[in-house]
Amino acid sequence: MQTDREYFEKIRKCTVRFYTLDDENKSVEACFVYDSVYDLFDCSIGTKTPILSDDFVDNFKYTFESVPDDYTVDFIIKCKDSESFTESQLEEIFRSNIELQALRTFSMTKRKVRLSYALIFTGLILLVATLFIEKFWVNGGFSKKVFSYVIDIATTVTIWEAMNILLVDMKEQRRYLKNIRKRFHSIRFKCE
Repeated sequence: MQTDREYFEKIRKCTVRFYTLDDENKSVEACFVYDSVYDLFDCSIGTKTPILSDDFVDNFKYTFESVPDDYTVDFIIKCKDSESFTESQLEEIFRSNIELQALRTFSMTKRKVRLSYALIFTGLILLVATLFIEKFWVNGGFSKKVFSYVIDIATTVTIWEAMNILLVDMKEQRRYLKNIRKRFHSIRFKCE
């Protein structure tokens, strides 16, 4: 059986193959290379400040997932064509997008929590309905059994989905926000 230390050393060795690790400062350098600055943006959305593309955001999230948890991440974005953007403008666009994404994630989290509470409440009502059906519907025969099974399944599904939202989805979103807050160290744009 592998010890935790051996396991983490194995992860570290694997990470070294993909990223530049600085063990002294506990940081990782992640470099993304794009042909044009517009490859970073979702150009189909007409906003004053460009919106980062979903692909870029996914790569950004993936980087946090693929490096050791106790390391911070320094991002370097290399673009062959800056399309008249300065490096400082790109950094500001990036920071604005991360702020927007954090606000969106926070608002989605609040909505999902409300939804999960509504599902729990619905599940409890269905559970009480099941108890009443079992107790007061005396001569139902086959139709009582079918109705009882349907209500039982609906109860299980609503409570299951609520718990999934609260325990799984929320943890992923909180982890992403925590990664941005604690592990995101810097971003630098290098345009040629």
